[in-house]
Amino acid sequence: MISSRIIEHMMPLFKIIGNSKGKTIGQIKNELGIERDKMLKGASGLIIENLLGIQNNNRDEADIPEIGCEIKILPLQKNRNGEIKAKEPTAIQMINLWKSPRKHGKLQN
Repeated sequence: MISSRIIEHMMPLFKIIGNSKGKTIGQIKNELGIERDKMLKGASGLIIENLLGIQNNNRDEADIPEIGCEIKILPLQKNRNGEIKAKEPTAIQMINLWKSPRKHGKLQN
């Protein structure tokens, strides 16, 4: 079960994401004033982190350390026949919804 503390922390982020519904990454990038012309692999994740107010870092810690949450972006593309598919190969190896987030390097029950 997801705790009410996690839900409270995520609600403002869900609102930001909801306000961006239907927009492309390019549109969000322009609204944020990001002026890079060429976007490399992983750029969509950086744009969404900026949208959510999350500092980009190269450290081995969660994007939202208060709740132990890592943000992952799965870009989609529309084929010529109108079918939508994942733009990049993606795999999620593990999700444990039954344990609370990391706190000081240890999982709390």
